[in-house]
Amino acid sequence: MKNEKIIKQFIYVIIFIALIVITIGSIITKNKTTFIVSYIFGTLGAILYIISLYYDIISLNLKRKVSKKGYYIRYIFSASIFLLVGVIFEEKLTAIISAFLGLINVKISAYLVGFLFGGGWHEKKD
Repeated sequence: MKNEKIIKQFIYVIIFIALIVITIGSIITKNKTTFIVSYIFGTLGAILYIISLYYDIISLNLKRKVSKKGYYIRYIFSASIFLLVGVIFEEKLTAIISAFLGLINVKISAYLVGFLFGGGWHEKKD
């Protein structure tokens, strides 16, 4: 169906961005393992964030009732990723910044998916 196709496109774009940022980040940073592992944690969090958001939108459409439970769970999950990488790695600044970059993939991929696969120029105007 069309909605599941969009979710797959989001995930593909997130993974593509992740490969680019991991390549650039491993060239720029001294702490390569900290950067890469923290970024992967953030990217996995971004993928789970998109899937959770998708199911919240579907349940909102079916129930016609606004629930903030999924919203709170997503933000607690994001905070737990920051805490996890902050506790695991000694280079805390690198770990937290790279986890942030991984989580921000949701925002960047939303723009790219809209630009590449959707948008007003693909629809016929009446």
